[in-house]
Amino acid sequence: MYKMTHSLLESWRRATDPDADESAFGDFLDALERKRKPTTKAMQEGIDFEKAVTDFSSNPESIFSSNANLDETRAIIQIGGRLSGASFQVKSSKCMEICKTPILLAGVADALRAGIISDIKRVQRYEYGKYQFSTQHPMYMELFPEAIRFDYLIFDGKYCYMEQYRRGDFEPIRVTIKAFLEYLDGAELMETYKKNWEI
Repeated sequence: MYKMTHSLLESWRRATDPDADESAFGDFLDALERKRKPTTKAMQEGIDFEKAVTDFSSNPESIFSSNANLDETRAIIQIGGRLSGASFQVKSSKCMEICKTPILLAGVADALRAGIISDIKRVQRYEYGKYQFSTQHPMYMELFPEAIRFDYLIFDGKYCYMEQYRRGDFEPIRVTIKAFLEYLDGAELMETYKKNWEI
């Protein structure tokens, strides 16, 4: 059986996008080989922001010990308040067979409450529809069959935004995984995937 994550599929999607930059394919190969990458400043900002949001949601008084600036503080209160009562870092997995290959889908939802999966994003720049073609919401809606909606809760350093997706708004993740496996076959990368993602 072989593990399949949203981040692996997303790195492939970006690498095969017609507008992909030169580094995208190298990033995909690194993901396929499960190479660890150093945490960038932007990644650390995202990690710190998500922690501040979840801390506030569980304990609103945590905002008083935060080092966040005014815009960040407002975003933490807005998004954290929205997620009050949610369960955080909820793991799920699901076995599937696609192209005669046994696959284990695996993921961790940032927040789950009342059938709504929420993902907290801290980005440098945002335009509406940024996540339309992401593999994340199709993957997580498959992993959490009881979910009715997926919300991206986004902060760009100044303002908060939200993108929402419901079942029927996107292709099932099975379609994407099939295309991914067929790509690996054609690019002679299937053995690399199987070697590094076998469980």
